[in-house]
Amino acid sequence: MKTKLLFLSLVIISFCLFANDLLSKDKYAHGKVFLMNHDTLNVYVKVESLYNMQNGIQYVDSIGIEHLLNPAKAKGFNLVYSDGTMVFESRNDLTKVLFQLKNPGYYFVQRILDGKLSLYYFVEKKLVMEGIDQVLIEKARYFVRINEEWYTITKEYFKNDCRKIFSILKREGFVNEIKAMINDIDSDKYKYEDTPTIIDRCNHLILSGNKLV
Repeated sequence: MKTKLLFLSLVIISFCLFANDLLSKDKYAHGKVFLMNHDTLNVYVKVESLYNMQNGIQYVDSIGIEHLLNPAKAKGFNLVYSDGTMVFESRNDLTKVLFQLKNPGYYFVQRILDGKLSLYYFVEKKLVMEGIDQVLIEKARYFVRINEEWYTITKEYFKNDCRKIFSILKREGFVNEIKAMINDIDSDKYKYEDTPTIIDRCNHLILSGNKLV
């Protein structure tokens, strides 16, 4: 599991640092596209920045024809590498946790972890004031899905965001373990970049069923 989390972290960092390089070279990765009619296509997906792929992808099919795929037209897609797989789901239920006030429609959202607490990673662009000018910046966040509800984990409010999630588990009876996790957060044992490790730890706690009250 640690190897998987390390791979996911490296993938995220790589996309953030090398997005422009990937675009200029038009790199493709082997992938699978999952259509609404339950068909699965083995294709080659054009690797772009996470932000671009969230809004749609380009892929080449088995006979060399290039296609554009809108998130509303598929269940999702995967990028398959020798050391791991990146998973993207098509979702339209992020309205309450995105910066946009209106219904944002469908996006391909990267899923990092499965479990009682499902972890996702998403990149948005937002206009902010810089002096007297407005500039467009990228804002990346983790999203945690618990009991059909979404919770965000941001770099700016990392500790408070984690506490909100921990409070849900605490109500389910995992009192002592949650106290230990809060202490780890407060002592800076974990940083924002360790979010996958934290959520994985929560899922293992739930799976074990050990309520240390």
